[in-house]
Amino acid sequence: MPPNMPVYGTAAASLAVRHEGAFEMESRVVEFVRRPPALMQVPEAYAFYVAGNSMVPAHMPGDLRFVHPYKPPRQGDTVVVQAQYAEHSGVEAFVGIYDHATSDKLFIRKLNPDATVEFSARHLKAVHRVLTLNELFGV
Repeated sequence: MPPNMPVYGTAAASLAVRHEGAFEMESRVVEFVRRPPALMQVPEAYAFYVAGNSMVPAHMPGDLRFVHPYKPPRQGDTVVVQAQYAEHSGVEAFVGIYDHATSDKLFIRKLNPDATVEFSARHLKAVHRVLTLNELFGV
């Protein structure tokens, strides 16, 4: 497994949205880690570190997570939501469990405490699926 998977900082495992405890998804690579087999042919794949406690016990603070940007999320999948709330502000990233989407909103669930967070579609930059360990290694 070559060490060529870019890590773009952290994604918030918190309930906060709109600059209230969220973490910015770095636009630059903060480090490189080993690329898992399932992502060998996906150059746009990336990784991030979990920050915060709202996804415990599924995603602990400091856990490294891998993203496949082209696999569509299904209900129950872990996702990283990238949102931008002002034209010249950074992109904020949030981790949660994909619940559902409407034409104007996206809903994700948090585990700790159990809560639903909604995002306006006009602020969404991307919603990417976080792969499970089994998916990463083709099991």
